[in-house]
Amino acid sequence: MDRTLIRYYHCDKDIYCFSENHGCCERSAQSTCAFKTEHLEYKPDLLYCPVCSERLRFNLLEAPVSFPCPFTNGHNVPCAFNIGSMHGPLHIREDDDSELHIGITDSKGLVYNYTLAGIRRDACGWEKCVSVPLVQPDRNSLKEQWDRELELFSSRASWASQRFYEEREFGSRCYGFALSFLNHMQAIEGQPKALAVLPCSLLMDKSVIKFSHCNKDIYCFFVPEECPECGVSFSGRRLEDAPISIPKPFSNGHKAPCSFLVSPTEGTFLRDFDGESDLHTGITDTKGVVYNYTKTGVQKDTLGWEKCLSVPLVQPDMYSLINQWDQYLEKFSSAQTWDPQCQRFDEEKHNCYNYTLEFINCVMATQGKRALSKDEFTQDFVVPRIKRASKYRMLCEEISQNHLYIVDNPPKEPEDGNSEMIL
Repeated sequence: MDRTLIRYYHCDKDIYCFSENHGCCERSAQSTCAFKTEHLEYKPDLLYCPVCSERLRFNLLEAPVSFPCPFTNGHNVPCAFNIGSMHGPLHIREDDDSELHIGITDSKGLVYNYTLAGIRRDACGWEKCVSVPLVQPDRNSLKEQWDRELELFSSRASWASQRFYEEREFGSRCYGFALSFLNHMQAIEGQPKALAVLPCSLLMDKSVIKFSHCNKDIYCFFVPEECPECGVSFSGRRLEDAPISIPKPFSNGHKAPCSFLVSPTEGTFLRDFDGESDLHTGITDTKGVVYNYTKTGVQKDTLGWEKCLSVPLVQPDMYSLINQWDQYLEKFSSAQTWDPQCQRFDEEKHNCYNYTLEFINCVMATQGKRALSKDEFTQDFVVPRIKRASKYRMLCEEISQNHLYIVDNPPKEPEDGNSEMIL
């Protein structure tokens, strides 16, 4: 992270390397990859192309260029919005598994951040983060006001440790604290509020709330003090008018024993699924290990299925079947049918879905129950859950952009995806 990344062009390729490699490398005899610098022999005062081994000569237009490092010492950036990770800068990324932490610096570089212990004021620990300066350098009076307001804002009871998970207008946890303070300062400056546009990794942790008013269904991440349609206060509402929380359709597959799992082949439902994405399926054993069939045979995953859709297959009181489940699954997965050397993976006729459904039907046979066809299982158990996941994703995106999602109050219909357990 402390090295400078440079790029140059040769052999019709863009070649990237670190600055200490530039100007002192020559290919070794065993090197076969242009980008594996560990196969380079270093020689002073020489610069060779790692692809063709020719000496490099650049004109002014072809000269190597450096890429500025996006990470900064947050303590050296006053009055800034800081994004860090508890695992270090290499874990600051946009996928849903990133554990990001957010903080606001005062004018002296002290980072205020909201945690389970309440508001922290860190003088160190944010040396490698992404910083967004929020105040122009020449606005000294605003910097002084910034420090006063940040301290007063952080001292509010709203940010007590026991309220860490509570939903606010601009979210909860560290992100809600930071964005709430930014909007607080925007209001003091007479500026409009910033939109609470949340990254996908934070959206997954939000709870969607629904309440009805003015013949409308109103969805949000927090309950406003008054109706956004008519302006009437919500205080003193009847119990039957109370907001309800929309259950998340996603679950950690490794905590769903004896279940059928489905997840996008790439990414997650909330971030990447567009209704046409390829899906991958698996079966969990009693410990949450996910058995899934791929081109290399049956895989046994202990991680990677943390945000998927699950269909419980066994009722909790079926102790006899649960005790034999792992044995059934292991024996079924060891069959030659799923050995790639005996029968190759086929995306249409011999795939992960065939594997999971055949296992389910084998277990059903041991229980004296009829087999399920592919169409029957898909329509009864898979499609309703995918529809619900797509609706939930749409709700999160709308609320993230507009704070609220308002629709006409529809007639009551039975909910999808409530099919009972199979066994």
